[in-house]
Amino acid sequence: MKSKLLVLMLILLLAGAGPAAAQFQQDPDDAGAADTIDLVYSVVPDHATNQLHLRADLYGFTDANTIFGVTMGFKWINPNLQMDSANSPADIRTAFDLGTFYYENANIALTNTNHRFIFGGLSAFSVGLQPAPNRRLWASYFFTLSSWGECDTVSIDTLFWQPGTEFNLVDDNNNEIIPYWTGRERYKDTSCAEPSNLIVTPDSLFFSAVQGGGAPSGQQFVISSDNEPLAFTVTETSTWMAVSPLAGNTPRSITVLPNIVCFVRQYFRGSNPGEEQRAIGNSGRKKPVGTIRVIFSDE
Repeated sequence: MKSKLLVLMLILLLAGAGPAAAQFQQDPDDAGAADTIDLVYSVVPDHATNQLHLRADLYGFTDANTIFGVTMGFKWINPNLQMDSANSPADIRTAFDLGTFYYENANIALTNTNHRFIFGGLSAFSVGLQPAPNRRLWASYFFTLSSWGECDTVSIDTLFWQPGTEFNLVDDNNNEIIPYWTGRERYKDTSCAEPSNLIVTPDSLFFSAVQGGGAPSGQQFVISSDNEPLAFTVTETSTWMAVSPLAGNTPRSITVLPNIVCFVRQYFRGSNPGEEQRAIGNSGRKKPVGTIRVIFSDE
């Protein structure tokens, strides 16, 4: 009787009726680990070989609860990706003997129009999906791309858009379990070369001097890049600061030499990338301590 009532409840849930009897977030220590769902790309597209197929495998880990029902929705991001088919291993189909579901509204054409799919499973007369110590393959989804460039990407993540796409498991007591989702699965072709960015290290320089005394020693910062070498130019309009060299290729050290002659208390701003310089002094005193601060940013 329990299983028949459970089936009726899940059918109503998929049709848009009310939720299960209870809901809770599984304790992470339940039988050693939380129920977990993750998605893995076992076949990926490849620009160099013009391989345009993708396979996404959905795995479930449930080591403490008997599962009688599953509802979860997913969304993919890549307009050139279309689903060809989906299936589940025999043990999953046996556990969910009332059916396993893969397409939005059981319609693969609608799935491809909206770039959304589901995984659903219902148990009627079986013993349900029994706990296991290891994750199991629940479903595989097969896709084809119409085109794939060397820097193209594809992403799949969870999405709720209607009843029956909630990210839920239902156990044999009609409890609704919210499993842990390992997160969006994103793939970018390995031949893609990411654009380089300039990096300034350190991002600030400090100079101290006495008014009327000698100029402080020059200091250096390094301009580097996080990928391929880049050409750069440095501009500055402040007559009291010398920067050398003004151009080069990464990585390169740049020397900054301040001139403190006749500094008074005021602010100075130049056009060196995002810098702010401050000189502290007082023309009414003979030898106050002066500080020049140079800060670089990417603004």
